[in-house]
Amino acid sequence: MGQHSNKPIDDTTERIERVSIKPTHTGPLSSTVDDAFVEKCQNILLAGSCGDALGKWTEFVPTLDAIESSWPGGLRGFDQVERRLHGAPPPYTDDTQMSLLVLHTLIKMRREQSDINLICTSLAEAFATTWLDDPQTPSRMPGNACLSASNLLRERLPARPDPAWWKAGAPGAGGCGAVMRAYPFALVYADQPEFAVRAAAEHGTITHGAALSSAATAAFVAGVLAGIHGKDCPAMVTAMVQAAETYDHETAAMIESAAAKGADPSITQSAVLGSDNSNPFPGQLRGWAGHEAIAAAAFLLARHGSDAEAAVVAGANTPGDSDSIASVAGVLSAAAGGVMPEKWRAVEGSGEIAQLVEEMISA
Repeated sequence: MGQHSNKPIDDTTERIERVSIKPTHTGPLSSTVDDAFVEKCQNILLAGSCGDALGKWTEFVPTLDAIESSWPGGLRGFDQVERRLHGAPPPYTDDTQMSLLVLHTLIKMRREQSDINLICTSLAEAFATTWLDDPQTPSRMPGNACLSASNLLRERLPARPDPAWWKAGAPGAGGCGAVMRAYPFALVYADQPEFAVRAAAEHGTITHGAALSSAATAAFVAGVLAGIHGKDCPAMVTAMVQAAETYDHETAAMIESAAAKGADPSITQSAVLGSDNSNPFPGQLRGWAGHEAIAAAAFLLARHGSDAEAAVVAGANTPGDSDSIASVAGVLSAAAGGVMPEKWRAVEGSGEIAQLVEEMISA
């Protein structure tokens, strides 16, 4: 395995030059996309939400045997948790909550043709105010790294317009929180892929300073972009590996290896994603760290292709960070052309997706 680094992106002239980059295209996204793009974006948002909302039920169930005990045959749909919902729509977690906040912020930033620094500054302020002030945030199981960085940013807000967002994420923070919320960059800046990947990677450092987090975030966005632009699943994986390599070789190698195993039908899912979270083994992709989550999703993309429902269900039936794995896998499979069946529209917020995408392409 190659070199692996947790070194954060630092406060240097090089960083300042990177975040001064502006979008290459101006004008609304609608001028460059078609109806198929709109439909794909809707499917991506739905699949991500469904993976998150289904996987939340198994996230802290430590073994596959325990999942089987609670849901014989595995957890395969919202109908199996209906009695626990008391008539409410299946709720998503902080993963989708933050993704939607990122999407709303990016729509505004695209209209204003903002550079990466202003995008990240606005996102930092949104995390420190809108997200922390949302009364539902505590119940959505937010991650410690996101909470810690957002609270630190709140203290800096009087120093506007620049709260030093790139210093908020702990240098060793490599969890999957930054990865989960990144895919809106691929949607809002679909017409400028290089900018989307760069901006997404930089934004990750708001809460997660480790290079592996930047690598995983860049890989996720690159994979979604490849799918949006009609590339097949192997090409999506290649784009993910190449994007990750810019930031961290080990993350790139993990993605490539996991996808190869996913394409091999002789290798079981439990051999790669594990069967017992309390007894992890070397190489097991439990999804708690950013590079594990994106590699696990690459495995499921290679195994299930554009079958978004199968990818979501498989991701939910894992003993690790199930909601993260299922959500990322669902997004990637939907980007590859997958469509979630109608029954999945029971998820929280599904009725707002079409309007949100319409707002996005008008930006």
